[in-house]
Amino acid sequence: MKASTRWGEGLNFNKSKIVSKQALERFGEKHQIQIAIEECSELIQVLCHFQRKRKTKDQVTQEIADVYLSLESLKHIFGTLPVDQHFESKLERLQREVFNE
Repeated sequence: MKASTRWGEGLNFNKSKIVSKQALERFGEKHQIQIAIEECSELIQVLCHFQRKRKTKDQVTQEIADVYLSLESLKHIFGTLPVDQHFESKLERLQREVFNE
């Protein structure tokens, strides 16, 4: 997969945008926010266990996928444009740090 400056580019985000919007409409904002909290928490937990060699890379990548899906719902709730704008500015800052600019 080629490197990009767009968050999640190259993944099946067209489908995830549609499905996450449908999930938001069916379950509501409060529920989807709670799911995102739980998914982020699960990722934190599996990363901690991975560092202690109690979890595998596959288990970590499963949780990363769950968080990606949850983030798509959060973008619907809080606004895609502001998230993308913040993403771009943070990416630029990281690039400056990496290349000592």
